[in-house]
Amino acid sequence: MSLKNKIKTILSLLMVFMAVVVSPISADAYRDFTIAAIIPENQINKSVDYFDLMMTPNQEQVVNITIENKGSETMVATLDLNNASTGNNGSKQYMIAVEPDSSMKTPLTSIATLVDTEIEVKPGETKNASIRIKMPATEQDGVILGGVAVKANTLTDKETDSDQGLSISNQLSYLIGLQLRTNNNAVDRNLNLLKVDTALIDFNPSIIASIQNDMPIQMNDISIVGSVNKQGTQESVATVNVSNASIMPNTNFNVVYAPNNGNLKPGVYDVKLRIIHDTDGKTWEWDETLTIESEDASDINDQAIFNKNDVNYLAIIIIAILVLIVVLLFILIWKRRKKDDNKEVK
Repeated sequence: MSLKNKIKTILSLLMVFMAVVVSPISADAYRDFTIAAIIPENQINKSVDYFDLMMTPNQEQVVNITIENKGSETMVATLDLNNASTGNNGSKQYMIAVEPDSSMKTPLTSIATLVDTEIEVKPGETKNASIRIKMPATEQDGVILGGVAVKANTLTDKETDSDQGLSISNQLSYLIGLQLRTNNNAVDRNLNLLKVDTALIDFNPSIIASIQNDMPIQMNDISIVGSVNKQGTQESVATVNVSNASIMPNTNFNVVYAPNNGNLKPGVYDVKLRIIHDTDGKTWEWDETLTIESEDASDINDQAIFNKNDVNYLAIIIIAILVLIVVLLFILIWKRRKKDDNKEVK
């Protein structure tokens, strides 16, 4: 992407921002509600506030979440059910739909369904949201893991969002985890290195190591340490250092190395990676060779919104425009709230 095309892309994004700003702004997301899991008899750990259920093959069960509206407006709760996944550098993800890893025998979404995806709750009212579970026919070791996310709008906000198309809503989501198992058999831990490669991550040129947890076990307290060196030297061109990470059952994720100078350079590199389960010190280590061709480096660097070859004044101009947009946004919100307050006084 040439500098001219980057400018066009950024200006297009800014136009979208401006369109959002000048469009009617929805009220703040509805926050006056709570959710809670109704813990059933087959709960394994009764001290936690999420579902941790011991099931049997072919068992069918309906579990419920309470949604309590503590506010003064009728709300519409929207529910979403997803499998647990692992984000870049070992972050837990429950609210994003991700293609299941090839090692996942039974995704939660294949055996659990929401009875309703939208529920209207009046002020002071409590309603149940139900999840219907149908376990597989055969017993499986380890856990099946996911979660139910709940967010809410008022009826007015929902109608505004539908009518206006573009609107701003700072929505708050609550999450209830759902973990299922059919036995307490111990599960061995295992991690596989799938590949090392180059990629554009969050518009930044990066080197990645793709890691797979092919076992139905969640690992917390994970440390990730790695470096990318020019082959045959100790010169580090990219590093990664993460602590308190998590790896979810039967998932894959990217360990992301950010180049020290912001851009990828062609050459042959040694990619070193060490992942430690700090609970007991179990460690996985890899040392791989990565060849970055000139064409690949140029392609990825050119796709970055900013890179070291771009002039600095462009970034300054864009940041200034974004600051102006934010200020304008706050002014519009303030005027709207002031207008609403005046209506209440009348």
